[in-house]
Amino acid sequence: MTTVGIILIFILAGALSYGFYWGYRKNLSIMRETAHLLEEYFTPTRKYYTWIGGVVGFEAQYFLLDGRKIHVKLILLPRHAILYYPISLLLRKRDKLYFRGKLDLSDIEEKHVIKRLPTGEVVVEMPLNKESIKKIKLL
Repeated sequence: MTTVGIILIFILAGALSYGFYWGYRKNLSIMRETAHLLEEYFTPTRKYYTWIGGVVGFEAQYFLLDGRKIHVKLILLPRHAILYYPISLLLRKRDKLYFRGKLDLSDIEEKHVIKRLPTGEVVVEMPLNKESIKKIKLL
């Protein structure tokens, strides 16, 4: 192997390492901001988080003051997997936020109701943005 080949391998390894840590920090900051926004908006008395795959997302259960319970799942693009990230942009295109609970979502423009449960709860997929989260109303 020539010297140029070895230098190219080192450059590629450095770029992949930098991309991993950039994506890792970016996903962690998105998760932190989203959790803070959800806690600020719903003001739960108890909350439970479960990490999904390190920095891929989280599941949360919020228990509210009046006894209601809301389930939230955040799924992020794999920004830390720098070789797969462009493919995931083509396939999924965005971060997703799932809610399950008794919700009124009539003011939210972009949403996808996945399932209506017999208990009156709905499972909804929506894009991750602050404006949509602030428009959620509890029933």
